Amino acid sequence: MRKAKEINDTNIKSILSGKVCNVCKISLTIENADKHALPHYYYSCNTCESNRKKRIGAEFKMLAIQAYGGKCICCGIVDNVFLTIDHIKENGAEHRRSLFGNPKKCGIVFYRWLKNQGYPQGDYQTLCLSCNFAKHVLGYCPHTGCAAPYDAYIETVKNDNAAPCCRTCNVLLTEENLF
Repeated sequence: MRKAKEINDTNIKSILSGKVCNVCKISLTIENADKHALPHYYYSCNTCESNRKKRIGAEFKMLAIQAYGGKCICCGIVDNVFLTIDHIKENGAEHRRSLFGNPKKCGIVFYRWLKNQGYPQGDYQTLCLSCNFAKHVLGYCPHTGCAAPYDAYIETVKNDNAAPCCRTCNVLLTEENLF
């Protein structure tokens, strides 16, 4: 295995001399080269590296979404663009702080962690951004038809043998009053 190069301002020009991006084949300069890849002998421009990271992030997200049901468990939306992983116990910031030292670390870092943990069940669920936001701000999702505790509604919906009823007012939740 080759040893990683030590990169500093004085040797970047010599490292980049005559090099082209492995993806788009443009000539690399100090301004357009992804300097993080240079020690690993991978030559990439900033644009191609940014696109690669977005693609990898989307793949990790898709795997996590599929592992947790592939659709919003509240409204049923299936488009990955709108889906996210929710901490059921409302402890997302605390959990990310304990894992990564920063409550704002999310996205690819969190999705990769879920994959490495084997997608643990019981603490996470798939919600669309709207339902997740409503749960966070209101404490429930408007799709439940009333201000019933959100977790009670989801628990009822997850049980295939029970009709979804509001635990607060006992109204049967149907498509008419759910959406």
